[in-house]
This record gives sequence, C-alpha cells and structure tokens, in this order.
Amino acid sequence: IDSWNKRISKLEEADNDHLARYKKLEELSTSWYKDIKKLEDIVNRDQKKRCICQDNGIFLLEVWYDEKSEIVILERIQKIKNFVNQASKIFDL
Repeated sequence: IDSWNKRISKLEEADNDHLARYKKLEELSTSWYKDIKKLEDIVNRDQKKRCICQDNGIFLLEVWYDEKSEIVILERIQKIKNFVNQASKIFDL
C-alpha cells in the first residue's frame, strides 16, 4: 500500500506540475490563442489523453515546447531504466 501511495503522490505532483505549466502557457499565450476557450479545450483534451493512457498502463513522455526533446526523452528513458533495474533487484526478478 505504501508503494501505491508513493505512486499516487508522484502522479499528483506531476499533475500539479502540468497545471502550473498550463497556467504559465496561458499567461504567455495571448498572442498564440486569442480564444481562451480553445486553449482550455486543448488543455482538457490533453488531460483526458493522459488519464486514458494511465488507465491502460501507457506512460507518455511529454516534452514541452520550451524543452529540447532529444535531451529530455533520453533523460526520462534513463530514469525509467534505473527504476526498472531497482525494482527488479527489490523483487528479485
């Protein structure tokens, strides 16, 4: 149960990070999106996509517009590999 609580906590932290980024994007986006409703629809669609993927065991690697994808993706894949290696040692897989 403790591991599930940690996992839920991490998902909540990630969700809070996404919300903060969307708020920042919304502040900066007046030149991109004159229609805030359109931006809200995009944000909601992305949130639904994330939930559907998580419910089906699919983990998305999201890269924000201000990040370098070639660096971010490699770093996140390495973190996943490290986690899998640690988990396999703990559970003796």
